[in-house]
Amino acid sequence: MNFALQALSVGSVKAMGPEIAMGGAVVVHGRSTFGNSNAMGFLLGKEFRQEPDEERRKQNENEEPRFTRLEMEYWTGSIKQTGMQVGIANLVLNDKLSAQALLINGLVRVGATENTRWWAGAGLGWGSIDHPSHLGVVQGCQCLGSAKANGATWRIKLVAERQLSEDSALYLHVGHLQLPGVANPGTPSTLYGKVGLTDIGIGFRQKF
Repeated sequence: MNFALQALSVGSVKAMGPEIAMGGAVVVHGRSTFGNSNAMGFLLGKEFRQEPDEERRKQNENEEPRFTRLEMEYWTGSIKQTGMQVGIANLVLNDKLSAQALLINGLVRVGATENTRWWAGAGLGWGSIDHPSHLGVVQGCQCLGSAKANGATWRIKLVAERQLSEDSALYLHVGHLQLPGVANPGTPSTLYGKVGLTDIGIGFRQKF
């Protein structure tokens, strides 16, 4: 088993909306902008080593074992929201979206040297995102209230690991995380699209 702790910087954030349904056929389309944000993660996993079968050994004496890793990842962070355009209104904001995700990831080791390992993987899980309230910021519209949703989440990532000892390593992580969209019912109703973000960071892994 191994445990990892990672500190992450959230760079590129892509999210559709808000989309405000005023009633009838009237829909106001909006666009949000985001700034650099921070997150952290905790991971618990197990590594597996699969030796080549006898037939493959006969074909290639230098055939390497196959290494895989299965891990549970908890991701938590806040996404800085710097602005929002709603119709002709351009809003300057200093808010944060709160987000969490719990994922099961599978990784394959795609390369190695004496002290360095490269991994690639993907994961599925459950996530939540919480949009803050912006009631009153658009004159004449009691819209953009707080909204929260839970739903399916997925991620992909690349990891470069540098061994410090037989049981510990430092690593660099680059990944993409997709968080669920949010629908705030009522009249007017507000729809926020799914949030896709890129995170990059460093971590420490310890076997036990």
